[in-house]
Amino acid sequence: MKHKMNFLCGVIFIFTILMPVANLSSLFFTSEGELKLSQMDIYPTHISNDNSFRLKDAKTNKEVKAWAKSVMVEEDLNVKKDKSVWFYVALLPVPIIGLVTWFLFFFYFIKFVIAINKGEVFSWKTISLLRKAGWASLISEMVGLILLLFANGNRVFVGYANDYSRLLEEIPGLLWGLLLLLMAQTFSIGLKQKEELEQVI
Repeated sequence: MKHKMNFLCGVIFIFTILMPVANLSSLFFTSEGELKLSQMDIYPTHISNDNSFRLKDAKTNKEVKAWAKSVMVEEDLNVKKDKSVWFYVALLPVPIIGLVTWFLFFFYFIKFVIAINKGEVFSWKTISLLRKAGWASLISEMVGLILLLFANGNRVFVGYANDYSRLLEEIPGLLWGLLLLLMAQTFSIGLKQKEELEQVI
């Protein structure tokens, strides 16, 4: 049983590591010269010639019309920010909180797995570790959603609107933390009933 549990925990670890890495992989790219690029999620407000561009087919060498969905754009340092400096100062700790809680999730979850392997299956210690891991995972995912919300900044392009559909796609990531909290609550109810039964006996 312990081998199966360790295998499942290993799968959880792999997915927990790969998902953020996959999201950040778009940040690692090469650009010519000293271009500073950023990724933006947008969608066309209408389909016409005024917001289209052309792509060349590699096989036929023919050009076809295209409309952007997710693009890399050059950052314009001269664009005036529509939010005050204090807003960005207040937002600065958010990614730090996300990174810290991400590592805390691993720390508490590893301690939980070690405690289970030592035979401490139903104890207040393991329940506390599981609850802490759940909150850490939940907060980390919520920070990721907040960062996605402000990812496009204040830039808007003619014929296009900012696309927040990726924000909705990331919401299921909250289920990891919620599931751990549900497990912790279920174990705590079972352990409390066990202690009450032992007192009666």
